[in-house]
Amino acid sequence: MGDDSGELAVSVESWILLCKARHDVIGKKAALSVPEEFLARLLLSSGLPRSSLIAMLDRLGKLGESSDIRDDTYRKLLLPSASSEWDLGRIGKQRDVVRKLLGRLSAYFRVVSTNESVSAVFLDWLLKESTSLQENATKTKKKKGKNTQPNPGFTLKDAPKLLRGIKGPFKDEQETKPLEDTLEDDLAFLGESSCEKQPPSTLETKSAINHFLSSDNPQGLDFWLTENALADSPDYSQIAVVLLQCVENNSDKDKWMHDCLLKWIPVLTKYDCTVETMMALFSAPLDTPKIPQNVLSSVLDNCLQSWTSETMHNCTNWIISMDEKLLEKSSVQQLVTLLHASLGYQTLTEQESVKVCRIAILCLEKESGNNGIISERNNLPESLLILLHLSDWGKKHFILVGKMILQRIDQIQSTNGRAILGSAFMRLYLLHPEWASTGAAQVRNVLLKSAEENANFWSSWVSSSDDQFDDLLEALASGDSRVVRAFNDQARKYPLLVLRKSQSFVEMLQGDASPSGKNPSPHKVIGVHTNGPTEASMEGHLVRVNIRDWGYEYTDSIWSGVLEIFNSIHKEVLYTSGQKLGLWTILECVLQLLEVQSNLTTAKSAIKMKTKVSEMMNLYRDVNSPGFNNWLCSLSEGVEVRNILVGCGLLSQQDAIESLKATEK
Repeated sequence: MGDDSGELAVSVESWILLCKARHDVIGKKAALSVPEEFLARLLLSSGLPRSSLIAMLDRLGKLGESSDIRDDTYRKLLLPSASSEWDLGRIGKQRDVVRKLLGRLSAYFRVVSTNESVSAVFLDWLLKESTSLQENATKTKKKKGKNTQPNPGFTLKDAPKLLRGIKGPFKDEQETKPLEDTLEDDLAFLGESSCEKQPPSTLETKSAINHFLSSDNPQGLDFWLTENALADSPDYSQIAVVLLQCVENNSDKDKWMHDCLLKWIPVLTKYDCTVETMMALFSAPLDTPKIPQNVLSSVLDNCLQSWTSETMHNCTNWIISMDEKLLEKSSVQQLVTLLHASLGYQTLTEQESVKVCRIAILCLEKESGNNGIISERNNLPESLLILLHLSDWGKKHFILVGKMILQRIDQIQSTNGRAILGSAFMRLYLLHPEWASTGAAQVRNVLLKSAEENANFWSSWVSSSDDQFDDLLEALASGDSRVVRAFNDQARKYPLLVLRKSQSFVEMLQGDASPSGKNPSPHKVIGVHTNGPTEASMEGHLVRVNIRDWGYEYTDSIWSGVLEIFNSIHKEVLYTSGQKLGLWTILECVLQLLEVQSNLTTAKSAIKMKTKVSEMMNLYRDVNSPGFNNWLCSLSEGVEVRNILVGCGLLSQQDAIESLKATEK
């Protein structure tokens, strides 16, 4: 373990890291391999896993068993000369180190029971040594005329219970009996009583916690809470309430108070969270909150990771049973956080679902500043996740959630609130379009308006139809014209889902008209410029080449099929909302192809496509004349659509002039 210079090859810090390893095997092997002079130091380290601590304690016990001079052996481990290299001296003198070790081990075994065989010789020595050192210190103080005051730190009253709680191979089982017989005298000397510790009253708890907070003493508060949390039958939840109230009253203090809440509230409320505690946790934030809302949110997150399923169930039932007055005084966001965590394993009745849905909708309304509801595919707020989760429980729950969202949209006046709820309803529809009653006017109007408002984002949202539509698009791109009929059926039943894929249709068309550089498909129309091949100079020779650019080749069945699919969409939807949802993009892509084809030898092959475009233009003009004129004025590749239509022969010059006059008016 050492090198030529006499220094240890592995430092104490490295041994600490090894003994703290999360893997029990590694931690235990490190505890069994660490040099003996480090054992006492390692036992004072926080965060030791159970396997490491038990192994080191057993090693120390067996070390004393095998030594004829046990006291000297143990004292050498704690002398300043032996501990200078590993910084034990900063804890205090030998007496302080002994009591610190005894207190740490006693606290551990009071909350953790073990059936393993552990040598208790070291613990026995610690108890006797601590008592002896305390007696010597008291005698010295009496000689100097000073009053003896009980040490406010760790007391020895729990040490006998600690020894009895460990299953250890004592050399002489009778060694513990004299220790227990003389305990009363020792405790009386220390100013303590051997009776069981009684839990503090509410007044005592409040007084003690306020004292530590006002004196800015986090270590003292931690020690006090540890002592009282380990008392017999304490009211943990009451201590949690008092702690919250006291921190509120001392909110101008340091950040350590908030850290104290993060540490202790989950521990105190793990098995029981009373109504009073829940009201403190879920109370609505004031205009100037005494405890920052982000701190309370973090406290609740820690609680959700710590609480038992029974505690979660009780809190959920309490939230569901809240009346309107109590709900108004509560933090809806906090309530939603707990409900979202509990829905994964708790079923609800229809009435309970209504209450949970209402709370989620109220919280969702307040998310008007959260752009993630609109733009993001995942990472959604918990309120929206609750609504989506409930709607997944079946058609009945889907209708229930959708109905409540629509009712709330009619009730509120806030534009942002209506937009947020509309986007939530659209997300529900995308997940289960077959359950939505699109025959109802209100459903159609909300969906169409939400689609227009979210046109830049909704294509990235999760939809149950994505896989099916992607498969159909892939088949259509391969030239399978039979897919057009399936797409037509989808366009009639779910027009918004087809419009949502407009960009995918455009990408497919753009790819079909791009020169591949390979032997083209026999189904493709391949055009040549009307001016014929172009002359080019190559290595001093003139050659004639045919230029192939975008639009020189295309598959007529694919382009005509896409126009037929969009023609299957109800005209009121296609030519009103559809102009913002992809209609213009589809038409402009087709016009670009027709413009290129008009200068090629294959111009006549595009007559069928031009006929379909002409029919769509006439319907567009009849259904939505202002929208049609706006489309003519729009730009495609920097050129007005009106001029492209005239160049392709789809719009006469007279009609172009009249549309221009109508636009100017």
